[in-house]
Amino acid sequence: MEMLQTIIAIILALGILVSIHEWGHFIVARYFGVKVLKFSVGFGQSLYSRVDKKGTEFVIAWIPLGGYVKMVDEREGEVAKEDLSFAFNRKSPLQRIAIVAAGPAVNLLFAVLVYWFVYSGGQQVLSPVIGKIETDSIAAQAGLRVDQEVISVDGKIINSWDEAVQALVLKVLEPGSISLQVRDIDSEKQFEKVLLLSEALIIDENTDPLKALGIGVYQPQIPAIVGEVVRGLAADKAGLIAADEVLAIDGEKIQSWQQWVEIIQQNVGNTLRLEVLRNEQLVQLDLIPEAKVENGKTFGFVGVGAAPFEWPDHLVKQINYNPMQALQYATRKTWDNSVLILVSTWKLAVGDLARDNLGGPIMIAKMAGRYASYGFEPYLLFIAYISIVLGVMNLLPIPVLDGGHILFYSIELVVRRPVPEQIQIFAMRLGLTVLLLIMSLAFFNDFYRIYTGSL
Repeated sequence: MEMLQTIIAIILALGILVSIHEWGHFIVARYFGVKVLKFSVGFGQSLYSRVDKKGTEFVIAWIPLGGYVKMVDEREGEVAKEDLSFAFNRKSPLQRIAIVAAGPAVNLLFAVLVYWFVYSGGQQVLSPVIGKIETDSIAAQAGLRVDQEVISVDGKIINSWDEAVQALVLKVLEPGSISLQVRDIDSEKQFEKVLLLSEALIIDENTDPLKALGIGVYQPQIPAIVGEVVRGLAADKAGLIAADEVLAIDGEKIQSWQQWVEIIQQNVGNTLRLEVLRNEQLVQLDLIPEAKVENGKTFGFVGVGAAPFEWPDHLVKQINYNPMQALQYATRKTWDNSVLILVSTWKLAVGDLARDNLGGPIMIAKMAGRYASYGFEPYLLFIAYISIVLGVMNLLPIPVLDGGHILFYSIELVVRRPVPEQIQIFAMRLGLTVLLLIMSLAFFNDFYRIYTGSL
């Protein structure tokens, strides 16, 4: 069932994103009078096709890993005399730039619209309250303390941990200083704290900027009350049911859900004697945690979820936007993510970012299924982010990508003659080689994650 959900989620996501990308090329090409022969979503054998009144064949193919718009172009074959004025290569450099740039631009616009749709209903976010400071960390040296709330990062207002992480992730990749404005949640006093980075921090797939700086997110004490039991796993086999409250394990009193999870994770294969409160009666159960591997580490897992509980008011914020504010926030979030992707790509290329951060289609598919399982809204936000990735990456000036074509046409616009065909062919081959190397590394990382159990 989980595999089916993952397959459906990734096909739907790719179908949407490829369709809108190619639609961008298609609609602008038609606007400038270019004859479009084929609009295909997917590659390979056709599953569905139809031809419209203007002679364009619309196709859905069976390999959902891309798509293309085929236009009349003298460089790709002989063109009928009556179609010469509709050929792509006969259009001005500015028109060709607009046609090529339209695909990535629509991806970015789509992300703005998705964010706008989601955030128009407001947001409930986790307040950026510090719950832990690691000894001798950068945060400790700056004088940050537990129970302080982050208000701004280098002057940028922060409303949630999500915004704090996004603001910090670019900062920690460069040596220098980061200015945090914080306030004590009990006294409301505000302070400026400066984090000093003598060198850039290396961020890998298992380390976020908060951990790298020595900052822990505040976690309230969650009651050790079972909310959900997965059938067939260790908890179900032991007889645990929803609403059970775990009082003790092997005689050790349990104070919180976090403590219960920590004991479970440290006892793979060991028999644990549980003391449980059920319907105001004490029940004793024997539980044997099963092994689970994640990020290359093995830990105990029993298949239970915590019962719903109310977060303290000071840890949760409800942020409401009017339509214009939601649009502004959506535009800013799309811009911030675009900058993050560009800078991360550069850092990845020069080695300042661990290369195991690079993921391929397997990781994307896994993420699509995971976010789809979280609900409609998280899945929409995932699609918006992948749309930004597609938009930004396609604008990179690498031949065979849209950005490479834009580069050639821009040069033509300046020097008033096309880039020589031999140079274009060489650049295309070089660009294709670079992309194949990147894809190979992405696939290697995917399969390595599968091998180590971290995917």
